[in-house]
Amino acid sequence: MERLDFYKYLSQNYKEEVDKYVTGREIGAGSYVYLPVDDFHYIFEILEGGIKLGSYSSEGEEVVYDVLGKPDIFGNFHYLNGKFFEFAKTLTPVILRVYELKFFKKMIVHDPVMSEWFNQYVVDRWCRAETRLFHISSRNIKSRISKLKEQLKKNHHYDIFELLTQKDIADLVGASRQTVASSMKR
Repeated sequence: MERLDFYKYLSQNYKEEVDKYVTGREIGAGSYVYLPVDDFHYIFEILEGGIKLGSYSSEGEEVVYDVLGKPDIFGNFHYLNGKFFEFAKTLTPVILRVYELKFFKKMIVHDPVMSEWFNQYVVDRWCRAETRLFHISSRNIKSRISKLKEQLKKNHHYDIFELLTQKDIADLVGASRQTVASSMKR
């Protein structure tokens, strides 16, 4: 899928709104962009760096389910009626572009070019998640880890795999941390 540079598109077609509703933000490594309890109304675009997305188990442990990098977008679109319970934590120092949610949603609803871009983007993310689930159910642990490393390198243009903890890797490949540690030693 050829990606539309939606910020460039918005800047060319909606300059006044972009100046009003879009800002930048830099965050250091190991920091939370948001926590599940935060009530925020922004969508974030990654310009540089890596982010891990996850939630918390019933025991209160972090569970990572996705890793994002440039030019991914993330945040609470407020479509889930209060069921959104996610954290976003930086793996590296990050530079984000921050869109006010009302503006972003207005653009994807009312502008056909933005609507098409957003649909393609959501389907791409959905496909990546389904592919990860397929690999979890159809491969042995060593192969799952190898495939995750390959996918992250392909999608992020740098070795973000090395920044993940063994627990993060375990979450992403559907295994225990101990199993991942044992498999990576061999």
